[in-house]
Amino acid sequence: MKRIFVFQEGNSQKFWSIEIKGASLDIAYGRLGTAGQVSSKLFDSDEKCKKEADKLIKEKTGKGYKELSDDTAMPTVDTKMVQAAKEKQSADAEKFKEQFWTIIDNAKESARGWEGMCDPLQEALMQLDAKDILRWGQVFNFYHELSYKNKLWAAAYIINGGCSDDGFDYFRAWLIAQGKEVFLKALLSPESLAELNVSEGDVEFEDIMSIASTAFEEIDAERDYYEMLDKCSLTMEEKRVIKSEIIYDSNIDVEWDEDEDMLSKLLPKLSKKFE
Repeated sequence: MKRIFVFQEGNSQKFWSIEIKGASLDIAYGRLGTAGQVSSKLFDSDEKCKKEADKLIKEKTGKGYKELSDDTAMPTVDTKMVQAAKEKQSADAEKFKEQFWTIIDNAKESARGWEGMCDPLQEALMQLDAKDILRWGQVFNFYHELSYKNKLWAAAYIINGGCSDDGFDYFRAWLIAQGKEVFLKALLSPESLAELNVSEGDVEFEDIMSIASTAFEEIDAERDYYEMLDKCSLTMEEKRVIKSEIIYDSNIDVEWDEDEDMLSKLLPKLSKKFE
């Protein structure tokens, strides 16, 4: 006999069914309203097959799946519930994104500049729970990843009088520390960095890259930050919300070399300022 289970919570609308046929086990699963996927497994005996089925059913019901009675039709997707869940997830992602930048701005203001902002930044992060520190670290890493662009690297090369792979990592960390407005403006136009009051060779901020780890380990010494970070990836919606504000320079992926004439044509304002 086939037994059918459903899970409906927020935008998660799933079914799972199991059917024992002697020593064979047929399982179907997927999103409500779809055919889903089917798998079969053959066991050495009917007894082993039933034992496995009982174990799987216990796992599913433990996760919140509810079994349908024989006279209950397969439910349809609750579209209102799904939409409400998506809107809540989007609002939550937007709120945390702004909290990320607020923490950056407040730490920088408290330190009266980016150079001394690590201590107030760590203190602010330690006011969050461990889960949100991990989330903050993931947001930082995602912004860092999104800023890995060739034309911005050329800008870093000009400002710092050279820029290695590691140097570009530290440069982008520095850029995030300048706040949301400066960061987004630099991706839209790396030349905008010529407007900032910075000195040549002074534009790297390696220390901020480990600040979330330090804060996490201060309040949760039992767990490894980087191991936990791998288990707490940003959702697709969180990534979408972060990316939605970013507009890149039309030539952001341009190929360049260290030729001064090429760089002066590519980024004339920066080249002139740091010649």
